[in-house]
Amino acid sequence: MVAGQLALVVAAVFAGAALYVNIVEQPARLSLDDRSLLQEWKPSYKRGFAMQAPLAILGCLFGLLAWWQAGGWLWLLGAVLMIANWPYTLLGIMPTNNRLMATEPAVAGKRHAQTHRGMGRIACHPHCAGICGGACFSLGFRALEHFPLNVQHTRRCGSNWRIRLVGRPRGDVQCDSRVARPSARRLFV
Repeated sequence: MVAGQLALVVAAVFAGAALYVNIVEQPARLSLDDRSLLQEWKPSYKRGFAMQAPLAILGCLFGLLAWWQAGGWLWLLGAVLMIANWPYTLLGIMPTNNRLMATEPAVAGKRHAQTHRGMGRIACHPHCAGICGGACFSLGFRALEHFPLNVQHTRRCGSNWRIRLVGRPRGDVQCDSRVARPSARRLFV
């Protein structure tokens, strides 16, 4: 399933960037003086936002497409976790970032450095959501082992299930009362 693979790749890239920012870039930035810290953060934030925002959207879209194709709830949860970065960032982080962006590096003081240190702790929450979204995508592949994608289930024959194997012509349909829709039991065996 290409959509699931792309969702997982996008989530992995997002998680890698998030880990790099939280483990490498932010601690190195905090070792700078107040003026240099703000001067380095401004272009870094613009570039990071330009990279991670589309990754969150793409991860969500590919996760939704994988959910639509496979029907597993893990794909939907992963898609929701990937897009959860947007409202959290726009409502919780963006106002403070806008204040920091409006500050000139020449007038940066201890208050701005403390705000920046606090933002580093707050900004790790959406990164964790993206990492958890990637974990859901990864577990979604595990669920596919129990519910293969080459079978589509739709209700068409009264109370029976109409089953069509993917890759077969449309006319090759089985409609039988002995065919039951698979349940979600033993998803992670």
